Amino acid sequence: MIEIWHIEKDNAAGMFAQCVDINGADLPPALPWVEPSLNNLWLEACSSHLCGNYQAAIITTSVLLEFTLRMVVSNLDEVPSIRKDHGEMFENQTLRPVINSAKSKGLLSGNTKKWWEAYCEHIRNKICHGDLLHILDDCRDVPQFVDYFNPIESRENTERYSYEQVITHPAVFHHKTGRRFSKYFLHDAYGKLSELIGQTEWDEYDEWWESQKVAYDSFFAYRWNYPSLKSGIQSARRPFGSASE
Repeated sequence: MIEIWHIEKDNAAGMFAQCVDINGADLPPALPWVEPSLNNLWLEACSSHLCGNYQAAIITTSVLLEFTLRMVVSNLDEVPSIRKDHGEMFENQTLRPVINSAKSKGLLSGNTKKWWEAYCEHIRNKICHGDLLHILDDCRDVPQFVDYFNPIESRENTERYSYEQVITHPAVFHHKTGRRFSKYFLHDAYGKLSELIGQTEWDEYDEWWESQKVAYDSFFAYRWNYPSLKSGIQSARRPFGSASE
């Protein structure tokens, strides 16, 4: 028998399951485990996308990009202490000087530096100023983000698509437009973050919070689709006192 989606409008759990089934295929891989404050941001960004919270995924990914760049510029030899080195890491309140510092250290160059500059101006700065509404509108014509949008979604394509009613609408992040932007932004961020971490001499930080690494690894190893979700939920509980298998 072939199963099809049949979700009534009041079945929030069914909508969630369908969302996980669709978005599970979008997820990028795990970043190498470095330090909980960094990796858990990546986990939050990816889990937010999985659950359909695209605005949260974009914001968290942006925070992680800036945080990681500041960590790498601060210390290439070992993972900097977020508490001890906090003043040095955040001495420059704006991100542009940090990008320039990364370039001077040979960490960013060419198209990679241009991507970071575009991200800083069109995504990071708008998030910092609370102007989430115009991120998609602003990024639409930026060369580095051209793949983040469906070609139909252009200002000129008025016959098939209403740009003003979707791209600039407050709910756009929860529309398929927000999903596409979140997906491509996550994958670009994965590439940029992997490149940065790969240029350091950082060792895995495993002095404490081992349980968080276990949860992190488990999330990215899981096959996020409806059958796995259904099976996992059904096996998550058992009668109290039942014998272990």
